Amino acid sequence: MNEPITIDEEFQSLIPPLSEDEFKQLEENCKKDGILDSLKTWKGILIDGHNRYRIAEDNDLNYRTEEIDLPDRNAVLIWIIDHQLGERNLVLYDKVKLQDKKKDILAEQAKKRKAEGGGDRKSKQYKESVNKKSCEPINHRKNTTDYKIAQAAGTSEDTVRKVRTIEAKASEPVKQQVRSGEKSINQAYLEIKDKERKQADLSARAHLREAEERHEDFQTAKTVSVDSIKQDKKDVAEIANAKGREVYNAIKGILFIGATADYSMLKNMDDSKAKQLAGQIDSAIETLKRIRKEIK
Repeated sequence: MNEPITIDEEFQSLIPPLSEDEFKQLEENCKKDGILDSLKTWKGILIDGHNRYRIAEDNDLNYRTEEIDLPDRNAVLIWIIDHQLGERNLVLYDKVKLQDKKKDILAEQAKKRKAEGGGDRKSKQYKESVNKKSCEPINHRKNTTDYKIAQAAGTSEDTVRKVRTIEAKASEPVKQQVRSGEKSINQAYLEIKDKERKQADLSARAHLREAEERHEDFQTAKTVSVDSIKQDKKDVAEIANAKGREVYNAIKGILFIGATADYSMLKNMDDSKAKQLAGQIDSAIETLKRIRKEIK
């Protein structure tokens, strides 16, 4: 008789889902050979083997359990993440997601230790290590969290930030498309940003129309209420905010090119990448010109 098992939603959320084909293949294997590997539990809560457990329940199959001794819930979360990273051939999206989650847990543990006083006690060995490192060149970039996550996942810091955005803002179907390779991380990220830009533009236009309507009313009645003045201020702020984002992105593009190489050199280079960068700065300049006309 199978032992009762509890499912914890947070623990289960750390298990990247199998594709439909992968699940069917696993189910066929289990029905043919049985559940060979034991299901891992912590205090009766399942921490590894969620797919096999589901298959066992659906097909009335027997399974074994193995209790894992871990000190607390955060230790369990770290165990699950490390187990997934070590045992499964994960896609890049899931690698970054798990490494990012691990970072949050470790940061919480460090904060707790510091609150308990552990962060203020430095051993002689630690002090000697700090003194030694102080004589070495400092690479601030390698000390950033995103850099460490990127190194652990085998990708770039830019990809880490894009995965974080997708995880926070994309729908589940889009996330599944990224996992399956139907849609790239960059493509999903650009779609989110394009949607946000369009929403900002629509908001700015709506506020502009409202302001124009109030202005027409003022021209007719020659009177204006305090509430209208307050609303005008809100509309102007919203329009400025939308335009501000656009100006920021344009200037950022120009500064990026300036830091990369001399602009005149880029224009004359045959390299396709250089031409692409030169085209980006042209586009940024045109954007600034257009905005200047619009706000006059």
